[in-house]
Amino acid sequence: MTYQDVYSTLYDQLERRAKCRLSVRVDNQRKRMALDGATKTKIESYRTLDAIEDDQRLKEIFSTIVKEYAIRYVA
Repeated sequence: MTYQDVYSTLYDQLERRAKCRLSVRVDNQRKRMALDGATKTKIESYRTLDAIEDDQRLKEIFSTIVKEYAIRYVA
């Protein structure tokens, strides 16, 4: 299992629990950044993890999911 698979699984679980669509959040923030005059590099470097970090509720849910994942697969 690659790290891309792991993150994909974690993001899917977050979308189900938080009832949100991360891709829409990323797209909307990129559009806002473009309207605010951010550089193209800055806009393109905005990722899903940045969207999670910007929202306190999503951050808490995601950290819980990561903890559960670590308990299940690492321990």
